Amino acid sequence: MSSSPRPTRKSSRTLVHSHYAAGSSLFDAVRRSVAALVGAYAIAVIGRGRTRRIVVARMGAPLLLGLREGESFAASDASALCR
Repeated sequence: MSSSPRPTRKSSRTLVHSHYAAGSSLFDAVRRSVAALVGAYAIAVIGRGRTRRIVVARMGAPLLLGLREGESFAASDASALCR
């Protein structure tokens, strides 16, 4: 069993933000950040600004995407996308 701490939700956010603030694109900031994560995860990062991009990543956890005219959805459970 490893004694190193696992990144938490807050530290994952901090990782993405630090890469993005250092000049990485949103995609590269997420790609570089998830390389440091351990275990199962599913994350969605929504960029600010005019482009409003969504970058998602997963490892061992479900990640579902839904598209509707003018809307985009990311969820870890199908029931969240059902209406």
